[in-house]
Amino acid sequence: MITSEPVGEWFWEPSPVSGAAESRISRAFGLLTDVRNTLATLGLVTGEGAGSVVLSDRRAMARPLFEVHDVPVESGDGFGPQAAALPLLPERLLTLSLKLPGEWTESGAGRRAEKLFTVRVDVWGEGAVLLALATYADAWLTLDLRERPQPEVAAENAPRLATALKRISELTGAETDPGDPTRHARPTAEGFGDLLAEGAEYDDSWGTFEVPGRWKRLMALVPGSAEGQDYESSTEHPVRYARVRRGARSGLPLGVRR
Repeated sequence: MITSEPVGEWFWEPSPVSGAAESRISRAFGLLTDVRNTLATLGLVTGEGAGSVVLSDRRAMARPLFEVHDVPVESGDGFGPQAAALPLLPERLLTLSLKLPGEWTESGAGRRAEKLFTVRVDVWGEGAVLLALATYADAWLTLDLRERPQPEVAAENAPRLATALKRISELTGAETDPGDPTRHARPTAEGFGDLLAEGAEYDDSWGTFEVPGRWKRLMALVPGSAEGQDYESSTEHPVRYARVRRGARSGLPLGVRR
């Protein structure tokens, strides 16, 4: 299952960077790329992903000084040509991030998600750096998000995640700091705790949190004039689907309309 909020996160604090802003930003981009390549080498990531850059004054975080979001990296410099020359001064925070597609296996068969991982690098104007990795799949867990045992799935996938965390620690020269337990699982320095042994914190975390969360985001897209309306979730009539594409030329599929 793929979630909209992280199943778990891990953090590293590499040594602070010094020098001109351009060199610090360049190192941050390099770190982001190295982590992506580490995941790709293990077969966890299968594409370049989409990049975002946000530069903010920490005294006014709600009003970024510069931002570029969700630009495909494979198109070239997905972070925008100005990103490498941003004025990273004291009291400012630069955040670089990647949404990465990837794969896991179930009974030897490949499964793919367009957002399996996110990688984020925060660089403070004073030089401090924080690296964060998040995953949005339950393929590493011994119980899926509906509390169904899946030890075989975890055995296929969890070792690669553990190797990735170890290699990122070696890459950064910093210890792996697992994030706090989430609604779905408890991250550890090697991956996740064994839910078959310790039990899940919530019953059916998928139905309890993910389904209502997705419905709320979906309803936020409904035009304001439809506020308060409800929609049937079932029908006795035939349902037909039509592929929705972006533009007549590119034909890029966006989804399916029912």
